[in-house]
Amino acid sequence: MVTVTNPAHRISLTRLRLGCHALRVQTGKYENKGASIPVEERTCLVCKENCVEHEQHFLMYCQGYATIRVELHSHIQKDSLYANLSDNERTKYLLRADNRVTSKIIGKFINFVFKKRKDSQLTNKMSIIILF
Repeated sequence: MVTVTNPAHRISLTRLRLGCHALRVQTGKYENKGASIPVEERTCLVCKENCVEHEQHFLMYCQGYATIRVELHSHIQKDSLYANLSDNERTKYLLRADNRVTSKIIGKFINFVFKKRKDSQLTNKMSIIILF
């Protein structure tokens, strides 16, 4: 992980790779007063498209991050190998640490989106508090 020199970006990438993050695929294991929510019910609260919020959804499909993802993919698709991969292979490619340029770009993307998620969750909680 030394290829990602920004500590915040490196931490975000590492957390996603290790499953130590706030995506519902993980938080659903304990957010129901300690009882696990079935995986198929751990849906994304960002896009509200009734999709399980797992790493691949987060990186490849969530419409809540579509705009920033376009920028991410515009940098990465310069790699001709990436363009020919399936979505499963692309997800693995993005999370590998063997390409210095890709690792830096994906680390920055993940860090930015994790911050965006956290800020939107705080905003949603604040609006609920204000309503009551």
